[in-house]
Amino acid sequence: MKDSSWGETFRAAYERVKRAYEEGAGTPDTCVSREDGEFLAEIGCSAQELFDLVEDDVTVGEPGLEKAIGITRVRYEYFQEVEQGRAPERLCRITDFPPPGATLGGVHWLPRIIAKARAKLTGELPPELMYCCGGDRHFLQEHGLEPDAFLRAVWKAGDRETEILEFVRRRGAA
Repeated sequence: MKDSSWGETFRAAYERVKRAYEEGAGTPDTCVSREDGEFLAEIGCSAQELFDLVEDDVTVGEPGLEKAIGITRVRYEYFQEVEQGRAPERLCRITDFPPPGATLGGVHWLPRIIAKARAKLTGELPPELMYCCGGDRHFLQEHGLEPDAFLRAVWKAGDRETEILEFVRRRGAA
């Protein structure tokens, strides 16, 4: 997949999945065609991840197509640059993630969203979890952050959680 063409292909796949969902298809298997699933695999995205973004868009009106593209762009870049287009060998388990009430430096939800962002970047997010779910969106909005910018900050920081904490504090104070 050429860097310049994946966005339009993703946009079209998103719209097809959205149409299928609005017409009553209610699972990734019924919403995402084989061809779209193959395309998603080429860019490091799963049918479940696209389905979750579309489902929230239809049911609550966010995160929306443009944010979905931004999130997927960061994952695609990580997939190409770091993983050289290789899919992960395993997915994380839901028990690998901090509970919703966890805090880091007094910031509620931060440990959980960091772990979810890392799993999103590496393609290891389990199907039971979504990066940019309602709780994540609340956290991001509360701190004046965009989902793709947070993903990039987590990528840049690696395992340095204090760097991510400082990023959140700086952005939230702006």
